[in-house]
Amino acid sequence: MNARNIFYFNFAVGLFLLGFLGFGINGLVNPEKLPPKILLIYIHAFFMFTWLLFLPIQIYRSEVKKLKSFRGEQAIVLGIVLGMLVTIFLMTAYRFQRENDLFLDATFNLFTLFNFALLIGLRFYHLKSVSNKNRLLLLASLSIILPALKRLLRIFLLEENFAFLLLLLLFVLFAVKELQSDKKIHKYTYLYAYLTFQSVGCSLLLSKWDSWQNILQLVMNWIPIH
Repeated sequence: MNARNIFYFNFAVGLFLLGFLGFGINGLVNPEKLPPKILLIYIHAFFMFTWLLFLPIQIYRSEVKKLKSFRGEQAIVLGIVLGMLVTIFLMTAYRFQRENDLFLDATFNLFTLFNFALLIGLRFYHLKSVSNKNRLLLLASLSIILPALKRLLRIFLLEENFAFLLLLLLFVLFAVKELQSDKKIHKYTYLYAYLTFQSVGCSLLLSKWDSWQNILQLVMNWIPIH
């Protein structure tokens, strides 16, 4: 493998480890902060860990084996993606119903769902381009890793809002390595940066808007979750 391919694979493994440490270890260290155990949480965890585990496998298949994608693999990827989108949305509604004043978090999560869906959609569009497909896989996964980073900081009793700085560091690492290998930063890397900063800015503005708060309360409280 060349330097870029090795980095893609290592980055994918790193995201899996961050997810495992953030969610898994935090559950052992801070069991008192875990939400009540309901079926939705287990289903969401299944899809999340399956995606993060499947991520380096996809990178390895396309970058090392150079195997052609087959319909069964794409169906698996699509099924995991749909499961993640649905369970992230339901988990957002669940937390909204359990806790007060989560307008900012809920709004940001909705933007995250859109960003993830868009980047994954572009990944399916670029199935014949290995570099674009893997780049979009990693950027899409980076867009949903923030909750794991927050829980990773919780393990060390650090301020969870610093997770945004960790996310920024991961993105900078990705962009710098891309610049080193390709002598430029790709348009989809710029797109990820734009989507992320837009999500933060729009979430801050919308979450203070009374009309948006009313819409969120109507939608989030309408969903029956037990």
